[in-house]
Amino acid sequence: MSALKNLEDYIADPKLFESIQLFDDSSYSLHWSNWSKLICAMKERHLNGDSSMSIEEVKEELETFKEIPVWLVNKKGEMETTLFDLYNFYIDPRLKHLWFDVNKQTLISLKHKAGPFMHLHSMRWVDYDIYKLFVYDRLLNNLSLSHRDFRMNTSLKAKFSFWNSILKPVDGQIVQLSRKGILVSIEGHKNFLSLSQSDQISLSAEVGGLLSATGKKFEEFDEVIGNCTKAKSVKIDFDENIFKDLNALETCKGETYYMFIPFAKFPIKHHRVGKAVQHVIDEVEGAASNILNKLIA
Repeated sequence: MSALKNLEDYIADPKLFESIQLFDDSSYSLHWSNWSKLICAMKERHLNGDSSMSIEEVKEELETFKEIPVWLVNKKGEMETTLFDLYNFYIDPRLKHLWFDVNKQTLISLKHKAGPFMHLHSMRWVDYDIYKLFVYDRLLNNLSLSHRDFRMNTSLKAKFSFWNSILKPVDGQIVQLSRKGILVSIEGHKNFLSLSQSDQISLSAEVGGLLSATGKKFEEFDEVIGNCTKAKSVKIDFDENIFKDLNALETCKGETYYMFIPFAKFPIKHHRVGKAVQHVIDEVEGAASNILNKLIA
């Protein structure tokens, strides 16, 4: 697994926003927030005064948002609050229900109390880097946010095709792999609606570096790819609507929709694809765990 040669430096000193490329194929990476074992080690190092990726760095960044005003308007009246409170409203499940689910007609302005306004529920006000800081703060301080099992970030091109339909295929991406499933992204509300209303869809995706990333060959990948000359893509045929139970609207930013597809929703004949992904993740996490154990020994 020579492609993981730089992982030791990253685990020893993870930076706030930086990820580490896992394989020679740049489509696969790891960020510290996606591995609970590394988060625990970071907190331990911080308590011992050994961490250069200081937890205080996150807090200092967040403090600046307490000075930035935002304005909310709904049928009950107007309210001035701060950018800090706004993101806390969104990330706290109880407050999120009150502000983002119940008051769907609430308007927000980031500029001035007189506007311009946008719908709070549209999520167009979200800055992903700011949002990540609030997530990181909770991960590092155990603030009502569960730690994640090991998962890999990806940038794999994907395409959704409709069975027996004149609709054009929808382009997307697989943005994350975990033992439980895949996270996909779709651009555009129209595309999302087409997918959410279609019962039979095929997902084709590049898998590239996964085929040889760990130095091992996986029978499941060989079976599903078959005699494909390029040997870089897989195709999954879903004969039922895989999106009908997935709430993507609450996790969208503007016109980008993120949907998690569990391997449990894969048809039985394609379960081997999920198993192959799980094998790769086990191999990578195993190598990373060996490195981490040596560093904290």
